[in-house]
Amino acid sequence: MLHTKTFHIPIDLQPEICRSFKKPLVFYLAHKNDTRLFFYTFVILDFQKKELGYIVSYLPENIAAVENHPRSHFFRINSMLANPHSVIQTRKAESFLVFFETAPFFFQINYLKNTFQVHFGNILKKNDNEIASSFSPTVFKDDRDSDFFYFSSLIKNRNTQKKDLRFYRSSLDLSEIKEIYSRSTMRTLTPHTTRKISHFLVNSNFLNHQLKNLQTGKIFENIYLYSLYVYEALYEEYCKGKNIPYSKKDFKNKNRISLQDWDIRLETEFAAFCLFKGKNLLDICKKNSAYSFSPVPGSILLIDLETKKESFSKTTFCAPAHFEIDEKTGDIFISSHNFTITDRRHFFGPAAIDRFRLEDGGLVKIATFSHSTGYRFTSHKVFSFKGKTYICTFGQPNRLFFIDAETMKLLFFEDIEVDLLSHQTDISHFLNTIDLESFVMKAIEVSADGQFIFFLSYDHMYFYSFPEKRIVQKIRFNEDISLDGGSSLADFYNITTHIGSLS
Repeated sequence: MLHTKTFHIPIDLQPEICRSFKKPLVFYLAHKNDTRLFFYTFVILDFQKKELGYIVSYLPENIAAVENHPRSHFFRINSMLANPHSVIQTRKAESFLVFFETAPFFFQINYLKNTFQVHFGNILKKNDNEIASSFSPTVFKDDRDSDFFYFSSLIKNRNTQKKDLRFYRSSLDLSEIKEIYSRSTMRTLTPHTTRKISHFLVNSNFLNHQLKNLQTGKIFENIYLYSLYVYEALYEEYCKGKNIPYSKKDFKNKNRISLQDWDIRLETEFAAFCLFKGKNLLDICKKNSAYSFSPVPGSILLIDLETKKESFSKTTFCAPAHFEIDEKTGDIFISSHNFTITDRRHFFGPAAIDRFRLEDGGLVKIATFSHSTGYRFTSHKVFSFKGKTYICTFGQPNRLFFIDAETMKLLFFEDIEVDLLSHQTDISHFLNTIDLESFVMKAIEVSADGQFIFFLSYDHMYFYSFPEKRIVQKIRFNEDISLDGGSSLADFYNITTHIGSLS
C-alpha cells in the first residue's frame, strides 16, 4: 500500500460553467523526474467547490518503497501509450479505479484516506502458473447495474505459453469478480475498450492492427510481426551478399527488435546495410516494393453473452479504439484511427468515426464521418444540445471538429490558439515529420447540457461555448505553486489522453 497527498487549489470558474457540468472530472499529470512513468498525479476538477484537487503520488516515501521492492521492475510503465485511460468511481467522494493501456496492473486510489493500491493479476485468483499480462484500458459500468463493471484481461500460462482473453464482471469494490467468457488468442494485448451494451460485450482492437504485404498478400497481425518479417528477410539478403550462412537463430541472437519500447538494435554491419535500404522501417517499406504494405480495416468483436456466440464487424480504418453511445437511438459511434506506431506515430491518412447499430444480433455500419484534415480523433463525445445530437472531437494536433450526428456531416471546425494545418500541402507528411506534442489536444468532455466543451492543452484547461463558437475561459493548471516537500506544480506536465468523470 502506497500513500498520496492531496492539495486543494481554488479556481475562479464562471457560474454558468459550474451550472452546466454536473460531475467532477479527472485528468492526469506526470512529474518531469519520474522515469518510471508510474507516480501519477490525479487532478479532480470539482465544479461545485470551484477547486482543483491534486492527488499526488510522486512522493519520496513512495519512490523509496518501490525502488526497494524485490519486484521493483514491475512498477514501471515502459511506454507513453500506457497512460491512464479510464476511471471507475468505486465509492462516491472516496475512491476510484484507474486503468492503463498495455499495463499488467491497475490502480485503486482512495482520495479520502490518501491511499494508493496497485492491483496485479492475483486479484483474479488464478493459479500460480497463470499471469495477467494486461487489462483492458477503457472500461465501463454495467448499463443495467451500476454497482458492477466489465473488463477483460490477457492471461498467459507460464508452462504451456498458451494465451487466453478472459472477460469479467466485477463489483466496484472488487470483492466479487466473475469470469463470464473466455477465448484463446494469439494476440499480445487485451481489447482497447470493453463495454457491455444490452446483452453484448463490444470490444475494439486498437494496437494490434493488421498489415497486408502488397506483393505477397500475406496479412500480419501487427507492426511488430511485420517488422520482424522485414528485418529477417533483409538479414537473409545481407548474409547472401556477404556469402555467409544465414539462420534465424543468428538473426535473433545478433539483433534485438522489441515492440514494447520500439527498441531496434541491429548488428553494426547489418545496420549499415539496412540504412542503405531506408532510414527506418517505414522508409524501407516505402522504397522497396517487396516490403510495401497497406493497413487492413480494423475489427470490432461482439460477444453475445446469452448465446456465447462471436461476430466481427469491420471499421473504416485499421485501428478502432473508443465507443460512444447515443442515448436517444442506442447507436454506437466508434473512433477509427488510421496510423501505426513505431518509434513514433505514423499516419497513413485521415481518421474516421463510424456509426454502428445493433441489428439482428450483430453490428451494422450505417454511416461514417471523415475529413481530409481530420487525423487521429483520439477522444470523441456524443452530446445533445437543444434536442439535437452532435459529436465533437479533436483532429491532430489542435483542430476541434463538430459533427451532426444524424447526418454524420461536418458542422464546423476551429483551430485552437494557432492554425497549423491550413497552409500545409501534405498534412500526412507534416504530421509524420514534425514534433507537435506541445500543441496536441486530445482529451475532451462535454457539459451535461451540451453548452460547454472542456479540453486540455499541455498546460491549460479550456472551456468552449458550443452555441457561441468561442473559448469563454482558459485556466493554467500547473502554475508555479509550491506544494509540501519542496515540489511545485510547475514540475508536473499533462499526460491526459482521455478525461474521466466521477459520479
